[in-house]
Amino acid sequence: MDQLWVDRLVKVTGWQQERQEIDWGPLEDGFGTSLPADYKEICALFAPGSFSAYLEVLRPVGGTSSSRVLDTWKRHLQLCAQYPLTPRTFEPHGLYGRSEKSGLILWARDETEGDYYWLADRSVDPAKWPVIAKPDPAEEWYRFDMSTSEFIYRVLADLEFTPFTVAGQMGKPFLMPYGQPLPMVGR
Repeated sequence: MDQLWVDRLVKVTGWQQERQEIDWGPLEDGFGTSLPADYKEICALFAPGSFSAYLEVLRPVGGTSSSRVLDTWKRHLQLCAQYPLTPRTFEPHGLYGRSEKSGLILWARDETEGDYYWLADRSVDPAKWPVIAKPDPAEEWYRFDMSTSEFIYRVLADLEFTPFTVAGQMGKPFLMPYGQPLPMVGR
């Protein structure tokens, strides 16, 4: 696991809470593969919410079906089966599925229609899955050979991580747990 980037994410957001234990077995059985360890650590350390009121990491459980990683993936599979043009949305990578050895799994989204996927591959250690991202559905894919936690950190804190950064736009990075008011910007 990429603990260095998880630790940086905790430090830059100032988030503190007791670690939550999550049973990953049913979720990973649903996908037919393990998920990246640093993603699992982020879900255990951070409450459900959005980073800097911008980036929502899809969760293993809780929330709505559109905020759960497995439910979202299943919905994508259904849409691809139901509508013949939907698979084009995932080209050239394709959607991860039980019959496909590799493809995209959505793990986060942002407030401006950006989507963040892993290019999942059952034959590769999940820690090595690249992040595949689109800042907007109409734009091209970007590939980042970095961990989930490093990607989130760079979105929040790296001014040069274009076109995905929100560094400097929302003040100090923070986690806004669901059901709580937005913190004062610039604190």
